[in-house]
Amino acid sequence: MATQVHAEHEAHYDYEAAIRHHVIDMTLMDLTLGAHYRFSDLLGLEIVAPLRTTNIKAGFLDENRQPLADTSIHHRNERLIGLADLQVAATTEITRFIQSHKTLIGLRLGLTLPTGGTEPNPFTLGNAGKDHQHMFFGSGTVDPLLGVDFVTQLPGVSLVGWVFGKGSLYENEHGYTGPTQINGAIGARSTLGLKDIGVVLQQEWMHEWPAWWRDESGDATKARNSGRTDWIANLTAFWNATPDLTFNAALRIPYYTQSQGGQLSMPAIVSLGAQYTIPLEDTETASAASVPPRSKPAATNKGDIQDIARGGASFNLQDALVPGKITLIDFWAEWCEPCHVITHQLSQIAASHSNVAIRKVEVPDFEQPVFLEHLKGSPGLPAVWIFDEQGALVIKLAAVSPPKVLEELNKVLRCDDAHSEDEHDDQSDDQGDDHHHHH
Repeated sequence: MATQVHAEHEAHYDYEAAIRHHVIDMTLMDLTLGAHYRFSDLLGLEIVAPLRTTNIKAGFLDENRQPLADTSIHHRNERLIGLADLQVAATTEITRFIQSHKTLIGLRLGLTLPTGGTEPNPFTLGNAGKDHQHMFFGSGTVDPLLGVDFVTQLPGVSLVGWVFGKGSLYENEHGYTGPTQINGAIGARSTLGLKDIGVVLQQEWMHEWPAWWRDESGDATKARNSGRTDWIANLTAFWNATPDLTFNAALRIPYYTQSQGGQLSMPAIVSLGAQYTIPLEDTETASAASVPPRSKPAATNKGDIQDIARGGASFNLQDALVPGKITLIDFWAEWCEPCHVITHQLSQIAASHSNVAIRKVEVPDFEQPVFLEHLKGSPGLPAVWIFDEQGALVIKLAAVSPPKVLEELNKVLRCDDAHSEDEHDDQSDDQGDDHHHHH
């Protein structure tokens, strides 16, 4: 994430008599690295590490706006690089408790760790004519944070939103108590009828209460240039390069800002991002994957996987079944996070088992023909139907967790493998009888 800012203000101090204007050009960049580990379909752990850099170019003008060679204790040419406060949070997702099963709610509860650098009171140092730093990347305290996000599926579009808050409960070693912040957004997400590309249009809002400084006399006062409200328009485009890899690009334009004191106004913020899901093999996955494949596929074989219905269109079940193979009908949606986990796991199974066929069916929302014809009355997604090699239904799974899908598929694979061994033993016995008869 990056933005560039140009700012000017008049000099306010007697010891800068020759200087009339401060001119500042700043480039602000933020590289945020995050990891989210799922212990189950309901519980996860999230760690976010923001790395920030600020390039500052300062200039000074006289009363005729001619450049000066002077310097100032308030501004200087410099580059600041550092880690901001690390965020650690427990996460959970709630779907099955929503009556309509069209809403996914995510909760995040955690705290920030004081890994970002802090500085002494810049206003006290500035009043004393000493060098100081107004920009630092941390609060110097452990701060609680709470987040809520949701996705609600509507016909042809998803309603998305989130709220995030962070507060400071005590002051750091320099007498600084960071600001309490709350920000959120609401908007709509749509694939625009495209296969792997979509857009999100959101209205963001951010409010920050002022920070506090305790001076040498022990009195706490609100920090100048602290406390603001921003309204931001956000347009994000995303591309699902693979079932596990998503790229996104966003343009955020703050069109209204109300701030206390002299603060920066951001003209626009550009963000680029990527998210990759790594399926970690657990006991269930290892058990399913350990079943010997009927025939080892070539290294480039990705398995028998086909999209048979997209965009909510229905399909003929009998045409989807593959004779002589275990067929799984995988009902999925772009907004369904557990669906993506299941899709990846089934892809691995299909790649290593030539007798498994995966048929994928997209369910954009619960008003589409595919849901009304095949899933009406179902508790929701993810949904997986498993059929044996003769085309007989083994089980229908709905609102299911990824481990449960692997558990049921594992049963079918083991049963099929045992059946194949029995057939092989019968053939061996027949050959043995014939050999004895001829002798």
